[in-house]
Amino acid sequence: KKVIAKDEQAKLKILDVLKCSWMFKDYTTQNMAIIVDAMAEKNATAGQKLIQQGEQGEAMWVIEEGTIECYKTIGGEEKLVKTCTRGDIFGELSLLYNCPRAASVWAKGDCKMWELDRETFVAICFEAAKSNTQDYEGFTAPGAEPKEKANPVEVAKRPARRQGVSAESLQEGQDECQKNQGSLVEVPCKCCLRR
Repeated sequence: KKVIAKDEQAKLKILDVLKCSWMFKDYTTQNMAIIVDAMAEKNATAGQKLIQQGEQGEAMWVIEEGTIECYKTIGGEEKLVKTCTRGDIFGELSLLYNCPRAASVWAKGDCKMWELDRETFVAICFEAAKSNTQDYEGFTAPGAEPKEKANPVEVAKRPARRQGVSAESLQEGQDECQKNQGSLVEVPCKCCLRR
């Protein structure tokens, strides 16, 4: 079991952020303790490149403060495919599918993140994450068949997606920690109340 020393206040902050993440919201207390112990604090400055598309990944991150942007080369052009804020995760696809990084990631401003290593991810998070896989523009899981075009009637029934917000953060009833087009949702969680 990997343990990175941190005080109780840091552990509580990590737990608070993890509660905002689709991947960690339903974990047992025991698994959460293992994840929190294994996480390392990482800071980034505005404009810093955090991930290079195509490289092999050895970690994933959960954002405590700040905003990151994910860009993917599609048709020869760099395209913004995802914007992540507090409680969002990034870097998980490479760990989940053991494939190269699907996008390049840049810090939009100063950021504080918590890093989770591959070994702990595989031991604790793999099955839960795999059962909640989402579609990402320009990414198909290795060995997966591309999904057929969605039926327009079914698409119309889905909740509206906001530009740049990851699909997993919009699972029905799980939108507590996301901003709703510039304003907080009607019933924000306690992490949103502290913003």
